[in-house]
Amino acid sequence: MDKVKILVACHKPAKVYQDDVYTPIQVGKAISKYDLGILGDDTGDNISKENPNFCELTAIYWAWKNMEPAEYIGLCHYRRYFKFHGSGPLWEGYEVVKSSDFNKLDLSVPNMDNVFRNHNIILTKPEVYAYSLAINYSIWHVSDDIKTLAKIIKELTPEYSDAVDTVLYKRNKLSQYNMMIMRWDDFQKYCKWIFNILFEVQKRIDISNYNTVQARIWGYMSERLLAIYVLHNKMKPKYYPIYWINDEVQPFNIIQRLERYVRKEISFNAMRPRH
Repeated sequence: MDKVKILVACHKPAKVYQDDVYTPIQVGKAISKYDLGILGDDTGDNISKENPNFCELTAIYWAWKNMEPAEYIGLCHYRRYFKFHGSGPLWEGYEVVKSSDFNKLDLSVPNMDNVFRNHNIILTKPEVYAYSLAINYSIWHVSDDIKTLAKIIKELTPEYSDAVDTVLYKRNKLSQYNMMIMRWDDFQKYCKWIFNILFEVQKRIDISNYNTVQARIWGYMSERLLAIYVLHNKMKPKYYPIYWINDEVQPFNIIQRLERYVRKEISFNAMRPRH
């Protein structure tokens, strides 16, 4: 059994990191105009064709159903990797890296046995929002959809009700991108829960008129679902910032980052219920 396997979700030709730990996987390969010549999410039991709606979850589903077990299993993206070594920018969850500097990055993984001695999941350093996660979702997406999601979770797994309310209505921080590393057994349990929820939500929400951004609905929802799962199961996350490979974004300086953080926290706390 491999010690650590981290799938790297890719959907188009690009520079990607690969070694004994990092395994690039082409997501949405069944409907892609590209053949990247790497592992695809379109073999065995798969949902590759639904990548426009499930995003990187097609890689997670493929791993759940088809991958040989590893002691630790995780996911990152071809433009987003965990920054395991060194601290990240203050008040930000990511460090912008130019593609020309990609080969300079130290993407080696830490000793997972040591990390998991006091933790049982690795997540991205949470992004801070100016509103609760439910309000934030409603601003950027279809507000009724997050209500439908909450309703279905409580129907199918009523023991998660408190975690649903806490995460969606009392929190303003979220680990993004469905990036994580778990022990294999925990990963299996998580996948069974999350896809059971999402497949039911899929039956009840008509997305036929959604544009390409809103059609990524199950990917957006799953970020919230992961937070709910972690809270309910009393998991102990280890948070790492990420490298974001991007030649267009100009990073904020430390003062700008602090100002953004403070404004968001003030906004969120001003709107929190007082009971």
